[in-house]
Amino acid sequence: MSPTIQEFFTEQLSSWKMAQDNYAALSGVRTKELNVCGIPYKVQFNPARIVSSGAKVDARSIKQRKCFLCPENLPPMQQGIPFGGHYQILVNPFPIFPRHLTIPETAHVPQRIAARFGHMLDLAQALPDYTVFYNGPRCGASAPDHAHFQAGSRGFMPIEKDWRGQVADKIACYKNAVLWHLDDAPRNTLVIQSPSKDAAEELFGIICRALPMMPGQEEPMMNLLAAHEAGQWTVFVFARAKHRPACYAAEGDANLLSSPASVDLGGVFILPVEKDFVKITAEDIAGILGEVCLSAAESAQLRQRIRQQIQTLATSPQDSRAKDNTAKGGGMENRRAEEPEVRVGIMSGTRIEFSFPTPYRLHKHCREDASSTPILPEEVQAVTSGNGKVLWNNREFDELEFSPADESTGCFELRNVTIGINFHWERQENQRFRGSLKFIAEDGKLTAVNVIRVEDYLTSVISSEMSATASLELLKAHAVISRSWLLAQIQKDKETAHAQTACPTPSQSGEEFIRWYDREDHTRFDVCADDHCQRYQGITRASTEIVKQAIAATRGQVLTYGGKICDARFSKCCGGAFEEFQYCWEDVKHPYLLKQRDFRLPHSQAAGSAAEAASPCNDLPDLTQEAEAARWIRTSPQAFCNTADKQILAQVLNNYDRETTDFYRWRVEYTQEELSALILKRSGIDYGQIIDLVPMARGTSGRLWKLKIVGTKKTLVIGKELEIRRILSASHLYSSAFVTDKEGSLPIDKDAPQGCGVQTVPARFILTGAGWGHGVGLCQIGAAVMGERGYKYDAILLHYYVGASIDRLYE
Repeated sequence: MSPTIQEFFTEQLSSWKMAQDNYAALSGVRTKELNVCGIPYKVQFNPARIVSSGAKVDARSIKQRKCFLCPENLPPMQQGIPFGGHYQILVNPFPIFPRHLTIPETAHVPQRIAARFGHMLDLAQALPDYTVFYNGPRCGASAPDHAHFQAGSRGFMPIEKDWRGQVADKIACYKNAVLWHLDDAPRNTLVIQSPSKDAAEELFGIICRALPMMPGQEEPMMNLLAAHEAGQWTVFVFARAKHRPACYAAEGDANLLSSPASVDLGGVFILPVEKDFVKITAEDIAGILGEVCLSAAESAQLRQRIRQQIQTLATSPQDSRAKDNTAKGGGMENRRAEEPEVRVGIMSGTRIEFSFPTPYRLHKHCREDASSTPILPEEVQAVTSGNGKVLWNNREFDELEFSPADESTGCFELRNVTIGINFHWERQENQRFRGSLKFIAEDGKLTAVNVIRVEDYLTSVISSEMSATASLELLKAHAVISRSWLLAQIQKDKETAHAQTACPTPSQSGEEFIRWYDREDHTRFDVCADDHCQRYQGITRASTEIVKQAIAATRGQVLTYGGKICDARFSKCCGGAFEEFQYCWEDVKHPYLLKQRDFRLPHSQAAGSAAEAASPCNDLPDLTQEAEAARWIRTSPQAFCNTADKQILAQVLNNYDRETTDFYRWRVEYTQEELSALILKRSGIDYGQIIDLVPMARGTSGRLWKLKIVGTKKTLVIGKELEIRRILSASHLYSSAFVTDKEGSLPIDKDAPQGCGVQTVPARFILTGAGWGHGVGLCQIGAAVMGERGYKYDAILLHYYVGASIDRLYE
């Protein structure tokens, strides 16, 4: 990208006067050299850097200001070049280097290196004339609320040229990566060198796990420098103990406005105040670095922990865990487990028919004797319910369970399984499953439960929820979220049971009925097999090699936030904007399920045009406001999920899903007679004729979570979104993001109560809507488009789950 960047710089400096002036001023910047504990340092007096050095980074100040790295807040003159699908390369208007870049995420997500270290290495490789650097959120980052890197001219910092002469020892070799320790106290720098990106990521993961974690922080304090030359990465790791030195806030002569970050630790000490530049000494710099960096004793302990971890991994049969644990997430290393089993409720009824195409055995707790003779394939068998028991072969069981004689090939078949319950594609089919088959009796019926390993379950889910011919990156992303959602629900069940707390329940009063639907309905199995949880159809939907590849490539990986597995919801089509969790389910705000537009700058591994990069399409109006929501829904804004590409849709949607072609924007019409009859049938409440559908409250995607139904006989506010969708459709309305128009008029019925306030009612209701599903988390259509445009699965995930990380829970 070097020629493109050079051309880009020239263009920006010719059209942006402030940047032009600040780069011109670099030629007059005063510098001096000091020897700090035997290490050469440059000191630079740079008044323009007061913006960064003096930045207020406390939570209150950040909340009160606009984020200066968000695309919508950039100056009109500041253009950019897209990189990697979710970064912009910008000219930094307050330079330290002759060429200084800022490289923010296009989405407003917190400054975290977890899941982004690989991106840093990619940037270093793509920018061979630059050194890329990362400042932690409490280590000099002036925008700790917005993830970003910076890059400056290669060779500008003394450490880049001098570090080999400062090597104290080789800490360890890990695969084909080497970790060095420099004799450069008080910095105590670590240096990773590797020709392999994977090995560098894994070694960085080991370092992160060994670094001390400060209370209340989500990642270890650190600064990083990375460069790529002659096929090899070199990464400098500066471990931190403190954000700013005492002199930063000191009074009088003791004050020095120094807020050390990567460049300072690399040997170029930046001072924005002239008096500080004049008076600073080598002893001052040594004192500042001694405050903010780990002490010699702490550094020695860190190196010992790193050696111990590498030694442990060397004796482990699987040493790949380091990469997946910290470089792509962190925080879960003490929670590794064996691959868990999941209990999936497939179907219920008073009689369930089944068969065994391969030999199965009665589970040992169901046997009357020690016999374990396989039950050979036979004709269709049946279980029935009676007296709260499971009846089979003239015997009664509290629970009846069958296990495959051979786990690798065994499968059973259930007859007449209903799929798409209450949706437009509802139908029955015979389905086959791997794993064990269990029957339980509850509420006068039987439920067939499939007990299966998580990874086998996911192979079916991915093939059932998505087309098995979708792009590999989309399938990998879906594997991670399906696994995350499942394990998060199982963990939630355990926590709820341990705390002996009840799940939140619907609320009802004389004027309002608020209800939501979640998987807490299931108490004797983990999840059901239908869209209520995740669509699971066993091995009935033939899987493909690409699905198996996606599952294997992400085995054990989950999304995490704050050390917990994310409740990774997903829907078919968000309609261009993400909904937040609390507007669809219980009143809990998950920090990774946030309001955001389903759009990013066009993906390109090479540079795009400056005009393209400066596109304002990431703006999202406040869709909780009725006027903005109506404007949004009645138009067709640009979004990933705004596509009619049949090839992409065919990769995402199964045949029965493609029976519906309108999902980004849709229209439904009802006559007065149809709507009043429908609402009566679906709600069981006689509203009389319908006078109006009044929006009362919307979520961040414009989805209604409170709707007032005004009738001639009754008026009631209903919610949340699925209850609204359920009552206004014979199956389910595509989404609750809709506006209502009324046409014509009819006289009120003769039996309408007096005093209803109207003489006529609308003859027709027209609902114009956006999206398909609840809109929370990953948008399957949007993610499919991202996959087709070349986005990698981690970029797709971090787009939809803001600030989350990817971690490996089990091998």
